[in-house]
Amino acid sequence: GAETLVRLRGSDHVLVPPLLFVPLAAELGLLGQLTEQVIHQACAAAACWRATGGPRWVSVNAPPSWLTPHAPDYLTDRLAAYDLPGAALTLEVTEDESMNIDATQAAVLSDLRGAGLLVAIDDFGTGYAGLGSFRSLPADLVKIDQSFVAAMLDGDDDTALVRSILDLVHRFGKKAIAEGIETPEPYATLAAMGCDYAQGYLVGRPVPAGQMATTPFCLPSSANPREDDRSGSPR
Repeated sequence: GAETLVRLRGSDHVLVPPLLFVPLAAELGLLGQLTEQVIHQACAAAACWRATGGPRWVSVNAPPSWLTPHAPDYLTDRLAAYDLPGAALTLEVTEDESMNIDATQAAVLSDLRGAGLLVAIDDFGTGYAGLGSFRSLPADLVKIDQSFVAAMLDGDDDTALVRSILDLVHRFGKKAIAEGIETPEPYATLAAMGCDYAQGYLVGRPVPAGQMATTPFCLPSSANPREDDRSGSPR
């Protein structure tokens, strides 16, 4: 799988991060158009990757303000235009944003899941939603924030905290993605805990969409799971 990272290239050709231009887009009422442009490009890239042996699915951020009754029709049309199954697309909502999901938006997410799309809670652990996001947001995946993964190297208490998060995720019938894995040590620890997926520089660094299918993404041999234990290992 792959996550969509959006950057704006300025007139000086320097890449502008989303923390700078997304709030401006929201202020100008352009966030919906930006979201749909990202989804359009992500679907186009996913179709190309599937034809050339690249990632089988791609995730995009979905701001709650875009989750209107219009969203399912738009997404269905985009998937059909590129002959993609629903499972080729994952919508991510941050934990902070999940606190603002209303009943109509939650119903839209449920409809999308019914069409085969996946929903992920992003940056879990950094906001204040906590258990509330599990109860109110129809989601399939929970992305454990990279700050927790980094803290695992500091001591047993932080490792126990991540283990507790994983137990919670699995108890609610969801799968976990650990973010920010950069070295084999946390990967091995998370694999032993039964984490489902890994994301981070250990697996691969960000690349332009056109280079994705030809860029090798793999784990060092010291971090590869045993052949008979892949179901419980991050990948």
